[in-house]
Amino acid sequence: MNIKKKLGVILSALTLALVGLVGATQTSQATPPLNSHDAVASPAGAGWCNTASQVAPRGSTPRFVPTVGEQGPRNCVMWQGAFGYAVSALQVGLRCNGLRVDSVDKDWGPKTTAYLRTFQQFKGIGVDGQYGPQTHNAVRIWGDKVVDSVHYTCTPDPAI
Repeated sequence: MNIKKKLGVILSALTLALVGLVGATQTSQATPPLNSHDAVASPAGAGWCNTASQVAPRGSTPRFVPTVGEQGPRNCVMWQGAFGYAVSALQVGLRCNGLRVDSVDKDWGPKTTAYLRTFQQFKGIGVDGQYGPQTHNAVRIWGDKVVDSVHYTCTPDPAI
């Protein structure tokens, strides 16, 4: 093997090692970097959806929506890899909007991304498989529970 090929192999190995280290660092962060049109278009101060809060605008029936913290702002973002009640609230919300989401499990995996992409396409908003302000505004019906995925009531959101 000549010197150029050896250097190319070494450079490729170092690049792969570096990419692996960067990937490991990024996945260990609590809040992934914003990288979608939905996230980029979010208002200043939008944060990572880390829970679901019960809201009852204008005296209506309470429902759970993804939020930043307990009773925090609703202008939050999340995507595949997210975990927790914010994901459950979205999964129930997608069910309430007619999608046959097979499980409400607090875990955003490839299936949740596929369901969300289908929903975004149906609603005519940017299809990126990520949750942010555009998607929040399109999910006009939310569920009243995030833990019991069998018994829940879907309620329209008059605040949107």
